[in-house]
Amino acid sequence: MEYQKNKYYEIAIVSDIGERKENEDAYGIDVSEENAAVVVCDGMGGFESGKLASCTAVNELIRLYRQRINQKKIDEDFLTYAMDSVDIRISNLHNEDGKKIHAGSTCVMLALQKRGMYCLSVGDSRLYLLRNNAIAQLTRDHTVALKAENDYRLEKISYDEYLKLSEDKSTLCSYFGLGGIEIYDLNKELYELNKNDILVAVTDGLYKSLNINEIKDVLLKNRDVKSMAEQLIHKAALFAKGKNQDNTTVAICRIR
Repeated sequence: MEYQKNKYYEIAIVSDIGERKENEDAYGIDVSEENAAVVVCDGMGGFESGKLASCTAVNELIRLYRQRINQKKIDEDFLTYAMDSVDIRISNLHNEDGKKIHAGSTCVMLALQKRGMYCLSVGDSRLYLLRNNAIAQLTRDHTVALKAENDYRLEKISYDEYLKLSEDKSTLCSYFGLGGIEIYDLNKELYELNKNDILVAVTDGLYKSLNINEIKDVLLKNRDVKSMAEQLIHKAALFAKGKNQDNTTVAICRIR
């Protein structure tokens, strides 16, 4: 459990290995007087490679954030630069023998500024917002199905191709390490937040066990961010027991 707060935010993060041999998820947090950054990543590539990719993504994003926040405010241009930098860094990873590692990582990064937020999303880790007892998913899953939808709308593929590809809602078409990210989510202007809003950044281990309404129920039944994070992890593990539960990371941020 990681827990930090300032006068604007209260943040708790929990990561669980599930029923896997290693936790390839990684997270990072940086909290100052009026700002905060939260990063949640899910590594791909198997064991050491996936863990290396997710940790590299988290460490590099937090490093760039700290470097930038000391000079000026975070904005869309900075987060685009950070995304491209991390993508290149991971696509060029090598092992101790100098052999190229084929690995990748999803990412959700929140850059919080007082009661406002920028959110960068690459891959299928998600961000939810609970406001006034209603919950919404603010990010898209960057899968083959989503790319097919975009390509069909732009008349790059036929309708038959679209129908075939739109069934693939699990294979990612965007992630750090791809060597050129075309599909991602990033708001152009600061997203306004209200007092008592709850932001929930998660890896896919959570929502593959709990649907959006089950997530909302847990949030509404728990009063503090620590309990929310712990109970979401607990409920996901119970639901997926014996089903090779994936690594699961949950970051909860309450706006104060």
